[in-house]
Amino acid sequence: MKGAEITSELQVKPSEDVRSNELEKETCEKSFDESKSNNFLYSCYYCDNCETNIERDYQRHVIQKHPGKSGYPGKPDLEKYGIPPKGKSWEI
Repeated sequence: MKGAEITSELQVKPSEDVRSNELEKETCEKSFDESKSNNFLYSCYYCDNCETNIERDYQRHVIQKHPGKSGYPGKPDLEKYGIPPKGKSWEI
């Protein structure tokens, strides 16, 4: 009977992982929708779809939505893309 329990657990885990990723995506997008303030630690430089206090969610957003661009652009990147600075330490 233990083998059936283990098999059953293995079948449940992948769907839990997918749901976990969906929840993190929703969290990132919801944080932007629910508050219009600029008090977030991380906000996307390239679009208005992600503002969050969760660094991992921010990094995932930049990698998935803006491949090849830096999530932590320095002064040269800001000038290159015509992006206004947000007062972050990495913008030097």
